[in-house]
Amino acid sequence: MLFLLRPHPQSFLGQVFSSLRSALMVGVALVVFPYVVETNPGNGSRAAVGWDKRITGDVTHVRDGDTIELGEVAVRLANLDCAERDSVEGKRAAMRMWLLAGEGKVTCDLEGRKSYDREIGLCHLSDGRDMGRVLISEGLCRRWQ
Repeated sequence: MLFLLRPHPQSFLGQVFSSLRSALMVGVALVVFPYVVETNPGNGSRAAVGWDKRITGDVTHVRDGDTIELGEVAVRLANLDCAERDSVEGKRAAMRMWLLAGEGKVTCDLEGRKSYDREIGLCHLSDGRDMGRVLISEGLCRRWQ
């Protein structure tokens, strides 16, 4: 009922009400925010709440040696650096990635971070081999620093 009296903002009571209102707004935001992010995972705020996810499926597209797509999800392989696709080395890496992708289902553990429009994650073949390590061991890519 005291909030109807509208104490002067510079008075002690006005400062107390202002502080209480701010604390209440922050509290509500902290309670509501995780539910908003959970119900709308496509809004780009996943990393703010430590979101991580495992996806499994067929590779539907290879952008280059270090980026694949599983359905509509683009995944940038973590800790992997390949030459750009327009170079000879990049074409070799992309071709090898296509061959690896053709071996069956791929499972990617997404970290909750993004690089441009791509999720970042580690991807494994159905036999458990890490796709990035395969490319590194074959000399097609290197470990990202």
